[in-house]
Amino acid sequence: MNAMATPSRLRGKALPGVLLALFAVVVWGATFTLSKQILLSVPPLLLLLARFVVGYLALWAIHPRPLPWQGWRTEGRFALMGLLGVTLYFCGENLALVHGSAGMVSVVVCISPVLTALLPRLYGRGAPLGRTYWAGFLLAMLGVTLTVSGGNLATLRGAWLGALLAAGGALAWAGYTLVSQSLPAKLGRLAITRRTFFWGLLTMLPLCLSEPAPWSWSALTAWPTLWRILTLGLVAGATCYAAWGYAISRLGPIRTSLLLYLIPLIGVLTAALFLGEPLCATILLGVTLTLLGVALCAHRQHA
Repeated sequence: MNAMATPSRLRGKALPGVLLALFAVVVWGATFTLSKQILLSVPPLLLLLARFVVGYLALWAIHPRPLPWQGWRTEGRFALMGLLGVTLYFCGENLALVHGSAGMVSVVVCISPVLTALLPRLYGRGAPLGRTYWAGFLLAMLGVTLTVSGGNLATLRGAWLGALLAAGGALAWAGYTLVSQSLPAKLGRLAITRRTFFWGLLTMLPLCLSEPAPWSWSALTAWPTLWRILTLGLVAGATCYAAWGYAISRLGPIRTSLLLYLIPLIGVLTAALFLGEPLCATILLGVTLTLLGVALCAHRQHA
């Protein structure tokens, strides 16, 4: 009788994790549309700073226990993670959204697992990349091309800058992922995230202070913009990171990470729904091929 009840108990234990992970993924997928709307009135680097100030303060509210100084070696990793995963990634994303569509950016940045596997090989490290990886790489690149162009290669001339900036963001995230693997897990996910945000804020300040566009505090605090920034910082930042950490504790990192593949699909759908961006069979095919390619490359990493 106990054996009969075990699967039900396991499902009951996993369900909250699944729901919280799905909540995080839906919010993260919608952030591309939110950011695009904010960037109509706020410069991209000011948005970067405002978003992470809110997120950092919210993480202190959720996890108020301080993390002691970890020594120069570990703090150096945190600083590099802040530079790559916060400053450079979101700078690339915000600038890409200025020059390209939200749906396109959400798809291009999702190729970071492809680059995560490739980067170590460029330095002669890691396992050799086999046929599965290269098949996934080609599928992902074809999918990105279809998504960016919408099936009309002539449109690539107008979209290449946004796609290139988004790809730069994906490359920065791949570097962040590799660096984060060397941190001790005992520090805790929220503590690591908060310290990464701290170093990210420090590394982004020189960029933000050099923002060529004038800062308008009235535009930043106007209600439609303000609630979107609060959503990015409080919900997409602190709340979703906490929810994601809980989901990992219930489901494990591999099963939880599978849900990340929904983000570009949600990004494309929300952009079409709220921004009126084009959505056609070619773009959906491009999203599908990109996700299939990324999945093949990620499978190669875990094989």
